[in-house]
This record gives sequence, C-alpha cells and structure tokens, in this order.
Amino acid sequence: MKAAARRLLQQSHAHLEKGEVGRAVHVLKEALGLEPEDLSLWEEMYRLCMLAGSPRSALFASAELRRLAPHSADFAYRHGIAALADGQVEEALAALGDALARAPDSVEVRRALAQVHGALGEPARALALLEEAVALRPTEPDPVNDCAVLLCQQGVEGKRRAVPLLQRVLTAHPQCTPAHLNLALALADTDVAAARAHAQQATRSDDVDVAAQARRLLATLSA
Repeated sequence: MKAAARRLLQQSHAHLEKGEVGRAVHVLKEALGLEPEDLSLWEEMYRLCMLAGSPRSALFASAELRRLAPHSADFAYRHGIAALADGQVEEALAALGDALARAPDSVEVRRALAQVHGALGEPARALALLEEAVALRPTEPDPVNDCAVLLCQQGVEGKRRAVPLLQRVLTAHPQCTPAHLNLALALADTDVAAARAHAQQATRSDDVDVAAQARRLLATLSA
C-alpha cells in the first residue's frame, strides 16, 4: 500500500474512533482512489458502510471484494448479507448459495440463507437449513435459538421438538437468556412451572427485547 493511502487509512480510523463514520468513509474513498486494487481497503469500506447503515454502498464494496477474490466464500457471504440488508432478496439468495457451495460446513451461511428463505415465504426450507446448522453445532446458542423460534411457530409438535435442543444448549450455556426465553415459550402450554422458571431467568437478560418479552410471558403465565 502506498504511504499516502496508508496515511488516509489511519485518518479514517481516527475519525471512526471519534464516532465520525461519514468522515471515515469519505477519507477511505480517497485512499481507494490511490489504491483501487487493495483488498484490505475494500474490506474496510464494506465494514464502514455496514456500520453506517448503508447496505447499498456495502453492496458495491462487496462486488469489488468478489472481483478481487472471486473464490472467497467469506466475500460471497458478505455480499449476501449486504444484499439481504438492502432488501435485495434474490441477489442475497444467489450470493449466499455461492457461499454455501464454497463453505459447505458454514453455520453462519446457513443462518443467513434461512433468513432469505423466510423472507421468500419458504419456512420449510428455512427450517431445514437451521436444522442442518444445529446438527453441525448442537450446543451453539445462535443456530439453536433460530431453529427453536421456527419450530415454536409450528404448534405443539414443533414446540415439543424444540425443547431438547434448547435444554442441550442450556446445559452448555446456562446463562444464555434467549435460550431460557425460547424454552419458556416452548414449555408454556405443557409445563407452566418450568416455563415460569425459564422466563424468570430470561428477565435478567441484558437484551432489552428479550427481557421485555420474558416479562410479558410471565404475566401471561400468571394470569
């Protein structure tokens, strides 16, 4: 990287540390004007655009990343995430499908693809992807919670299937409040006492939405 481009990158970082995301992006564009083939600069541009809530600009950055490294599963994944954030569902589907072909054991790609299929009104395919993700990492909270949410939308049988998945996660991660909440929801119709206990755990979450949903569930269970 040219010295001038490196100085501009450092200036961009300095603006970012001050919370000046727009200025950081502007200075980074100047650096890219000097080094348009520099992969690390395009990676930084993608990161800043997503941080700034500008997925359309991140899409452009991801296209450059894929041009420079066309066989990268990671850049295909980033392309898909930016497209999904921008509402370009079909583009996200294509990019994430490519990412999965290049990284067939990726849990993260499966989770993102599940979101895409959910947006396309294909819950069965979304659930299948999440079940594959759970099979790959059975004690990782994120894929299990995603899977449990979809299962609980399927009624009594889905909730029954969600329970052991969530119990296994909580054995490995007993402080995982989203898993406590999802387990409370799964048990609410069959084991009110256990559902209350898990909902109570979820009210301690640092996530405001999780805590609020847990309090609402407790109120319903106590009615």
